[in-house]
Order: sequence, then structure tokens, then C-alpha cells
Amino acid sequence: MIATVVFDFDGTLVDSNAIKRKGFFAVVANHTGGDATMQRVLHEVGGDRRAIFDAYVALQTAAESSQAHDAGKLVIEYSTYVDAAVAAAAEMPGATALLEGLRRHGKHLYVSSATPVASLKSIVERRGWSHLFDAIFGSPNSKHSSLTEIRAATAVPSSALAVVGDGVDDRESAAALGCPFFPVGEARGKRPHERVFTLPELLELWVQPMQPVKP
Repeated sequence: MIATVVFDFDGTLVDSNAIKRKGFFAVVANHTGGDATMQRVLHEVGGDRRAIFDAYVALQTAAESSQAHDAGKLVIEYSTYVDAAVAAAAEMPGATALLEGLRRHGKHLYVSSATPVASLKSIVERRGWSHLFDAIFGSPNSKHSSLTEIRAATAVPSSALAVVGDGVDDRESAAALGCPFFPVGEARGKRPHERVFTLPELLELWVQPMQPVKP
């Protein structure tokens, strides 16, 4: 039986993937050639927002020698823009009902995201969800390290610790620790014939064990 659930945030509980991508372009909109440079960076560079803006500044400074850019300042501008937008974004259908329902049935709930943890905690608080989670994990922790810490803190077997997310990093962290993974939303990295769940289906699965949703 699932006792603890670890949720990704963007694209899992909140419809914010597009918002976060749009934010990168909004921050560089006034830079000469900034849009094209950001397109290249997002296509070629992985990592968090700091890594993206570091790569952007390196490329943009070489192309636009008349103007220097500060990656740290760009990260702050991006975070300010995105945090406000994500806090106000629509939830994924059924998110609040799922969280509240699992809490009523005694499940322990966590967030594990690639968003910087200070920003993430602020967003969760502004959405009125802070009381629904036992703890919130974000960058600089990796998804793997956060899940490892959560498993140690809860002292539950991996089979009772579910991971819910829409990303490859969510899937990989669950696999590394032997936890069941439930893909939702865009379900990036989805395997052929793999079931992608809606949030209401997860509520039914975990609080009505006599009427499970078939995977």
C-alpha cells in the first residue's frame, strides 16, 4: 500500500511548463539577438536556470560585444517573473482535490522539484498548499538526492513510496530507488503502451483500494 507520495511540481500539480519556458524569452526580449540565442541555449543546454543563463551570457556576450550581461541578474529577473506567474497559474485538473484527499486518508506528501527551493516554497505558500505537504525539496538538491532523503525520513519501504511526475528525471529517480512511478501530464520519456494517469485517477487508486485503476 502506498503510504508516501512525492510529487513533481511544474506540469504535475500546476500547469506551468509553458510559463517557465516563456520566462526565458521574456527576460532577454530587449537584447539584440536575444531570442535566437535563447532558442539555441534551450535546445543545446540542459540544467537549471543558472546553467541556462550562464550559457546564454557566454554566447550573447561573444555576439553582442557592445553590451555585457550578468547571469546572476538575469536569474533574479527570471525568478521574479516566473514565481509570480506560476503562483497564479491554473492547477492541473484535480490537483487540490488529490492533495486534500490523500491528506485526509493519512498519506504523507512531499514536493520534489528542480525549481530553487526558496522560490518553490514561496510559490507553494502563495497557492495555499503549504499545509498539505510534510516537506518541500528543490534545487540545489537533485531529484535523486531529495527522494533518498525522503525515504530515509519516512522509513517506509520503496514499494510504499510513490513518485508522481511528468519528467524523465522523476522517472529516473524512482527507478534508482525502486519506487513505483506514476507518469502524468506530458509524461516525457513515456514507454510504449505505458499508462499515463490523471490526478483524479490517482486519488481513486490510492484511497479506494477495492476499486483500483488498472495501470
